[in-house]
Amino acid sequence: MKTNGILRLMGLLVAVMVMTAATAAADASPQASAHAVRFSVLEVAMVSLVGPDTLRLEAGGDREGTMLLQYTATNAAGAYRTISVQWRAGERAPAGTSLRVRAVSVPAGCGRAAGEILVGDLPTGMIAGIPSCTTGRGGSGALLRYRLAIDDPSQVHEGESVTVTLVFTIGSDL
Repeated sequence: MKTNGILRLMGLLVAVMVMTAATAAADASPQASAHAVRFSVLEVAMVSLVGPDTLRLEAGGDREGTMLLQYTATNAAGAYRTISVQWRAGERAPAGTSLRVRAVSVPAGCGRAAGEILVGDLPTGMIAGIPSCTTGRGGSGALLRYRLAIDDPSQVHEGESVTVTLVFTIGSDL
């Protein structure tokens, strides 16, 4: 009887060892799991200027200056954007003068320049037809040239100094 019990116990131990080995082998085999990832591209429109905090233009001296305009746009299919410029509300150039600005270079594939424009109270488009693009960072972007024009010398007075703010906006094509 003891032999029968020992044989049963040994059989049970062998069965447990076989099941343990099978389970370990199953755990060692590669298993996979999958899930979906949804990508969404959101609308983006950003603009920034690179250059001095204040650009200095003087009627009796240097009447031209430059800044670099950088922008990024992600548009709907077939849509384009425009960058416009205007005075901050209530501001303007000194009497007898005006400010002209021109995008002298626009990176390839990032819109087209409108030529020299007169800065005014209302937004005026200066770069149009901007597709989804980015002008980059650092030293890349659209080069802007500013020019202080003397329109009526009789109204220009020595010592007059005005600091104004230009507002650049990127929006839907005008």
